[in-house]
Amino acid sequence: MAVSKRLRYEVLRRDNYACRYCGAFAPVVVLEIDHVTPRKHGGRDTAENLVTACQDCNRGKSAILPEDWLTAEIEQAARQWRDDPEGDEDEDDLSDMHAYMDALYFLESLNTDRALHWMARAYIEAMPYRPTHSEQIIYAAALARRTGLEAEATP
Repeated sequence: MAVSKRLRYEVLRRDNYACRYCGAFAPVVVLEIDHVTPRKHGGRDTAENLVTACQDCNRGKSAILPEDWLTAEIEQAARQWRDDPEGDEDEDDLSDMHAYMDALYFLESLNTDRALHWMARAYIEAMPYRPTHSEQIIYAAALARRTGLEAEATP
């Protein structure tokens, strides 16, 4: 059985849209959901057994059993996440997810150089604050859109 979309979103958000193994983040890499303890070894589709992984790390790990420290760390993060007073789907979470997905699709429509340019600008403008990956993607798309609209309005 596949991992639900809601659980995928929760894991991505919990892991700050970054690979738990190497730290890479979207849109620089493709992110996937990985089973810490592989299904083939009895791993289940629960937040305590799922992490965000880039495609390279996920493929490289394959069905290898994890280190004990990693399993403990993921279980701890999942417990802390579940203690959040959210519980059910909430309008704010859904609007955040839609804003992130809209921004990500917009940046994906740009050529790679332009998308990276806007990501870098968003990061630099946020300094010294270090935005989360989702904040950076949303802000980069907003900068690109605003500049595009200004360019269209300029004679």
